[in-house]
Amino acid sequence: MPCVYNATGPQHPLAEFFEAIQKNVPDFHDLKGDDQFVPEVDIFDTPEAFILHVSLPGAIREDIGVEFDADTNEIQISGVVHRNADEELLRKLVIKRRGVGVFKRKFRLGTHKRPASVDSDHITAKLENGILSVLVPKHEGEAREKRKVEIQ
Repeated sequence: MPCVYNATGPQHPLAEFFEAIQKNVPDFHDLKGDDQFVPEVDIFDTPEAFILHVSLPGAIREDIGVEFDADTNEIQISGVVHRNADEELLRKLVIKRRGVGVFKRKFRLGTHKRPASVDSDHITAKLENGILSVLVPKHEGEAREKRKVEIQ
């Protein structure tokens, strides 16, 4: 899809559409409710791999799980993020904008009609500086069955 050029440089043709939607949609934190934690995720589709960046500030590796299910072609990221404070400090909490709690997110790689072909044996995950990075290499052929991914 060709880019549109404006005074600030190249712009994707749908940029104005998405900007208009964002102006008219309530804040993400207001939509999900106070007791539901949904970590924010960026997913990149490169020629070699899918790369997921999951925002998990304060998470520890032992509390996070990553699994790939070849039957559904989905990657699942689940776990828990705690608020690092003792009971006395928690009683003084006045603004809760950082997400904490139990979560589970699933992402289909490709579509139902055209599932992505991935190398499930070489999926890697690394938690560093509050970002979980999951690398899902692409390859020709079928993926194997459900697989748990070790987080480094």
